Amino acid sequence: MDFARAESLKIKLGEGVADSTSPWYNLLSGFSVLKSSPDSIPFFFGRALESAGNDMGTAYVLSLEFDRFHQPLWEQKCLEKTRKLFLSSGAQLSPLISQSLFFKATSAEKAGDYESASFNNSWSVLFDREMLWPTFRKIFKSFPLHIPTAYDECRSIVATVANSWSSQLSSVLVLFLWSANASCSW
Repeated sequence: MDFARAESLKIKLGEGVADSTSPWYNLLSGFSVLKSSPDSIPFFFGRALESAGNDMGTAYVLSLEFDRFHQPLWEQKCLEKTRKLFLSSGAQLSPLISQSLFFKATSAEKAGDYESASFNNSWSVLFDREMLWPTFRKIFKSFPLHIPTAYDECRSIVATVANSWSSQLSSVLVLFLWSANASCSW
């Protein structure tokens, strides 16, 4: 992470009068003191999250920034706030957030970072309980050695598809695309 760049951006963002109500100013302030004054990090990062207010988009983008700069505790706090705001708005699913977290999980797993993969995978399920890819992934990983786990996950897929028309539609679309691609390769 380039701390000098964070300080430079903070100065540009706060030219004239520092806007301590801006989540981005507080985020950059926290990043600029990361090495020199680690005790003040919770103050700045906490203010960044607090100043996001009820804007779930800002809270989610803050989580992406904390992930990018390897701050998992603050990433989790942002995801918790995003989820609370999301649920309080009356929404039940967010495939966009869920799929981006699942993508991060699979990328982390390919890179050998299993802790990050598990973290992102569990959060992806919280944002979309009807998303079937994490369940398919568990089946794929556990099948030859852990048959009871694979069996439980198969039952979970059947229950999800049986209770959700969007999962049914998604499953039909995936099967159609898969069969179309398979027939083209013949």
